[in-house]
Amino acid sequence: MLYSTPTVHGAGIILFGDEADFASLLHPIRNLYYGPPFEGNLEEFLYDFAYDIDSARSGSRTPLPAGHCKPRDERYNWVLRLWPRFLMNVGMLRVAAGFHPTSKGDQSSLYALEQCAEDALLSYNPAAGREALDWLNYFMDPPSSYLVQFVTEIEARYVRVSGKTRFARLPGFLQMLSTFSKEYQDFEQQMPTRARNRGSERDHLGWKDFPEFEW
Repeated sequence: MLYSTPTVHGAGIILFGDEADFASLLHPIRNLYYGPPFEGNLEEFLYDFAYDIDSARSGSRTPLPAGHCKPRDERYNWVLRLWPRFLMNVGMLRVAAGFHPTSKGDQSSLYALEQCAEDALLSYNPAAGREALDWLNYFMDPPSSYLVQFVTEIEARYVRVSGKTRFARLPGFLQMLSTFSKEYQDFEQQMPTRARNRGSERDHLGWKDFPEFEW
């Protein structure tokens, strides 16, 4: 059974599951990340999530953050994700499911993923967690021009805040992930200049200066 826990310092979520759990989740994600309503780097954003799920399914294990123990059941593996990226992934899958046929099994796996999000959010801080869930429930199409870079930017801002204060501010960071937010509009205007200064393609910007943080 797929289950979750928030990380100790409120940075993100850990999804736990066995090979069958992750295989069941991987199937709808792979069906949903091609075609409408997403394209280009939006597809790549969901593909990255599918890659992590597939790695966990096949037994590849990334180190768990300090303060977390491996599952007692050795068949279980895990996926580690920062909150802004994970919730954006879940929201995009919800939107995409409205454009593609899904089986009852696929729907069950997607509901299980959303249940994991809800369990982890509410267990860490019920008030902030409920606001984050409200954002997810009303999730709309994300900004497309610089989605990958902007989510990385928001993650970097998010992890610079520490501990429980960080998680309490999560709903505010999620509100920035909108085409209409001042933060996104400012970022979009700055990106061409950033790309010229770094001499890089826009899709590969963002991680170079990512801050160190406690999960």
